[in-house]
Amino acid sequence: MGQKKLSLQEVANLVRGELVNLSSEIEVSGISSLDKAGETELSFLSDKRYKNKASESKALALLVDKSNASGMGDRAHVIVKDPYGAAIILAESFLVKSEFKPGVHATAIVDETAEVDSSASIGPYCIVGKNVKVGAGSVIESGVKVEDDVTIGSATHVHSNAVIYRESVIGSNCIIKASAVIGGVGFGYTQDNNGNSKQVPHLGKVLIGDDVHIGSSSTIDRGSFDDTVIQNGVKIDNQVQIGHNVRIGTNTVIAGCSAIAGSTHIGSFCMLGGGARISDHLTFTDGVMLSGNSVVGKSIEQPGVYANGFFGLESYRDWAKKVVLFKNINKMDRRLKDLEKKCNE
Repeated sequence: MGQKKLSLQEVANLVRGELVNLSSEIEVSGISSLDKAGETELSFLSDKRYKNKASESKALALLVDKSNASGMGDRAHVIVKDPYGAAIILAESFLVKSEFKPGVHATAIVDETAEVDSSASIGPYCIVGKNVKVGAGSVIESGVKVEDDVTIGSATHVHSNAVIYRESVIGSNCIIKASAVIGGVGFGYTQDNNGNSKQVPHLGKVLIGDDVHIGSSSTIDRGSFDDTVIQNGVKIDNQVQIGHNVRIGTNTVIAGCSAIAGSTHIGSFCMLGGGARISDHLTFTDGVMLSGNSVVGKSIEQPGVYANGFFGLESYRDWAKKVVLFKNINKMDRRLKDLEKKCNE
C-alpha cells in the first residue's frame, strides 16, 4: 500500500488555510514535529516558544497562526486559526487505513443463528456464537471470540484477539483494541460457613454506548446483580481494569493502568490520570479531574481537579501548595535552627 500524498492546495482546503510562498501544486507526504519533519513533510508551530525550532526545521512548509505568520519571512507556510487543530486534521488525512472486505473469512466459525450484516467483516479464525448480532460496516479482526447473545452496533471495530463474553451489548462507532476483554466474570467472592471463598454469581451484563474507545488489554467485568454500564463517548486507555457494576458517565476519559473497583459510579466529563486507583462503592460527580497515580477511598461530590500523595486526596491547589512547602523544608529547617541559635545567644 503506497504512501498517501496531498497537494498543498488540498492541504489548504482541508484546514481552511491560506498558503503563502509556495506553489499549490507541490505534494507533501505527511506531517511531523518540528525537529522530525523531512523535506517533503509539513510541520506546525502552535507555541511561540518554539520559534527557534521552527526556523531550524527541515519541513517543506509550516502551519502557523496569524501571530506567528509575520515572522516567517520567505519560509513557506499555511496560515490557519489553530495550527495544532489543523495538524490533527491533516494527520487523519495522511493516515493509511487497513482495508477490510465485507464478508466472513473461510476460517471463521459463525453460528447459523448469528445475524451478521452483509457489509460487516469477520476476519480469520474468529468465533461468533449463537444469536450474535453484528451491525452494518462493523469489523471483527482475526482471532476475536464473540460469545452467545452479544450485540455489536454499526461501524464498530474490534481488533485482534479481543474476547466479548455472553450478552454484552456494544454500541455503534466503537473501537475495541487488541486483547481487550469485555464481560468477563468480576472479582466477587463471599465466604461459606467453613470460611471457604465462593464466587458470587454474575447475572448482569456489560452495556457499552456509542463512540466508546477501549484500549488494548483493558478489562471490563460484567455486573453481578446489576449491569456494568459505559455510556456514550467514554475513552478508556490501555490496561485499565473496570470492576463489576461500575457505571461511567458520558465523555469521561480514563488513562492507562487505572483501576476502578466494583459498584463505583463515575460521572460524565471526568478525567482520570494514569494509574489512578479508585475503591469500591464510591460516587464521583460530573467534571472531576484526578491526577495520575491518585488513590481514592472516598466519594467526590464537587467538580474540580484533585490530587493525591502523602497528604490524602484533596484539591489540586491545596496539594500543590503543600508540595512547594515540602520541597523547601530543608531551607526552612536551616532558617529555624539559625533563629533558635540567635535567640539562645
